[in-house]
Amino acid sequence: MMKTLVWAVALLSLLLPICPMVFAVDTTGIPAFSASCHDKTVWAYRYGVDVEGIPIRGDKWSTGEHFPDVWRFTYAGGNQVVIDGKPWPILVRNGPVLVIASPEEALLGASIWTYVIHLGLRMITAAQVHGDVSLTSGIKNRSVELACDFEVNK
Repeated sequence: MMKTLVWAVALLSLLLPICPMVFAVDTTGIPAFSASCHDKTVWAYRYGVDVEGIPIRGDKWSTGEHFPDVWRFTYAGGNQVVIDGKPWPILVRNGPVLVIASPEEALLGASIWTYVIHLGLRMITAAQVHGDVSLTSGIKNRSVELACDFEVNK
């Protein structure tokens, strides 16, 4: 199962750079914007086992996690939103609502973050699914409510 997640993230990592050409999301009328955000609430699920398969982490939901950094979103036109300095394609758009995904592959795991930016509400939310294999193996899901300061050019 972990290999499937790693392959899926690797495939998305290859496809997302060409996604704007493939999906051709209509970005007409999206105003340039920037947002600086911090986590307000993080809901997280974690489960992990050691090398012998003995559970060592979680198997429960919690709200005790926090991200120490500011999340920065910038859109200046085109088919990509820059998130913390990296451009990611807009996958879906419906009016003021944008959906972005950013897969990440690491040596011992794979993740995908998805973001919903609602320009009408001036809100952003984020979610992550992640799997890892090392001396321990595990999965986690996180959903993040962000508090953001927006600047939108009309």
